[in-house]
Amino acid sequence: MYQALYRKYRPQTFKELAGQDPIAETLRNEIRDGRLAHAYLFTGPRGTGKTTSARLLAKALNCEHGPTPDPCAEDAQDAPECRQCKAIRGGTHLDVVEIDAASNRGIDDIRSLQERVQLAPVQGRYKVFIIDEVHMLTDPAWNALLKTLEEPPPRCIFVMATTEVHKVLATVLSRCQRFDFQRIARPALLARLRLVADRENIEIDDAALDVLARRAEGGLRDALSLLDQVAATARRIDADAVYEALGLLPADQILALGEALATRDAVAALDTAYGLLAAGHDHRIILRELLGWARNLLLLQLAPDKAQALDIPAAQAPLLAAQLPHFTQADLLAALEILRETDQALRGSNQQTVWLEVGLLRLCDRTSVASLADLTARVAALEARSHGGSPPAPAPAGRAAPPVHAPPPVRTAQGAPPAPGSPAPAPARPAPAPTAPGNPPPATPPPPPAAAAPPGEGGSYEAALAQQAAGDRDVFHDLLASYQATGLNSKIAAFKTYVLTARRRSDGGVEVRTKSAAFFKEGGEHRKFLLERIREMWGPDSRLEVIEDPGATRRAAATPPAVPARPQNGHAAAPPASGPQASQVALPQPGQPQAGPAATPQAGPAATP
Repeated sequence: MYQALYRKYRPQTFKELAGQDPIAETLRNEIRDGRLAHAYLFTGPRGTGKTTSARLLAKALNCEHGPTPDPCAEDAQDAPECRQCKAIRGGTHLDVVEIDAASNRGIDDIRSLQERVQLAPVQGRYKVFIIDEVHMLTDPAWNALLKTLEEPPPRCIFVMATTEVHKVLATVLSRCQRFDFQRIARPALLARLRLVADRENIEIDDAALDVLARRAEGGLRDALSLLDQVAATARRIDADAVYEALGLLPADQILALGEALATRDAVAALDTAYGLLAAGHDHRIILRELLGWARNLLLLQLAPDKAQALDIPAAQAPLLAAQLPHFTQADLLAALEILRETDQALRGSNQQTVWLEVGLLRLCDRTSVASLADLTARVAALEARSHGGSPPAPAPAGRAAPPVHAPPPVRTAQGAPPAPGSPAPAPARPAPAPTAPGNPPPATPPPPPAAAAPPGEGGSYEAALAQQAAGDRDVFHDLLASYQATGLNSKIAAFKTYVLTARRRSDGGVEVRTKSAAFFKEGGEHRKFLLERIREMWGPDSRLEVIEDPGATRRAAATPPAVPARPQNGHAAAPPASGPQASQVALPQPGQPQAGPAATPQAGPAATP
């Protein structure tokens, strides 16, 4: 009867354990020195040797020539395999008990196990209980096992294996000696695959083995299963046969699709995608391969000398590097975000072809994304030019340029000529009559209050201006510019919808008032993104305080103190009128007609209309 390759070539000694040399050497030393623990926990990805190592430990302890770090092997030439090792390899040993915790996970199963633990070894030296998928045990079962796990009878050893160690109770972890199995490196996978292929007389070239090793993602069992699958396709197996047998996307097709995206040829990109779909490839597989293509491009751009570390065949690295001049780092980061959003749209959709087309068109229709420092410098240059001044010096590389605030316009009796390109200024007010020393200056009627800005366009701008007197500064538009520089439309829309005001306090912290604090909850995605923008602009030590204040706009509009109107052309607003008379001026409430200057009560000389 035919036996699967991963079962036939299961390691029989610790020396055959591929890719886990530190763990194998530690276990061999413990067996040789007699420093055995009573409970072991083996954790790691699937197919990396956890259950195999547990069986090897049982063989080493019960071997007729041991306990020995080198138990008997089935195909050993120097000595035949002993009865103990043969029984353990065949699964018939009475003292080596393997339990599947996925199907024996209740408290009754653990009670049955406890009864068997009390019995002395019958056939070998040690009773070894191998509990696979131990994270599937219920909480009552864990609690029933704790005491036995901490103080088992003599000659009894527990070995537990799991792929999800985060589900194991902390009280269990503290009672075990833990070994973390790593994904097997690609050279070790290739060596093992070549050994098995030669022993089985499978004619397969190195390029095909490399495809199998990359597809296995560090799992030797998966790699041997894939080799077993492709061995029946042809007498001689090459990379194309592996792609066809496993339903994988050929690397040259992905490079062709990437070339169309790099040159922004939407027609060629869609034609290539249609060809892949017609060949039976799934939409999400195409998207997954595109994600790997964009990742490899980004890594190749960051470290051109590390091309051998990419998840691609070595012959394709030059072809991938030829596409780099078409992308900036910001372009590739934006492409990864577009692919992520497209993947979310594909999940559960019955129009997957449409969303795949939309994603490809977005990648082709990209525009070069400028950095935040470049955008800030451009805005500062435009503001300086509009005021007739010289552009500010560029900010240091890697840091966003500070926002430039224009000085308030100077009012004179005759008025100042407007700057070129700026709107005509309002008629200047005559200078007030001189007053005698000691007399209070005449009060100037305050301007009418500006209408409250709607949420999403700065929120309560009046409240932010009033807070400037206490050393605070309105930074809503600075944050909005930072959001827009990322090009993430979902984040920009969320900021415009929920953020009412944003101000930077005198202590360096940033206070954001929002319609819903739950939207920016602690640890949430939007709060993390907002904190990243703040720390990118004002340093890594900047603090964020989120205040839920959906009525901020309404309260600011009804605030009694006079507040200057919101500027329309980017100039800073003139400071409010000062003096004892200014505090006596009553502002009209929303919905009431505004009184003219003559109706405003004044103290002292008559106000100038």
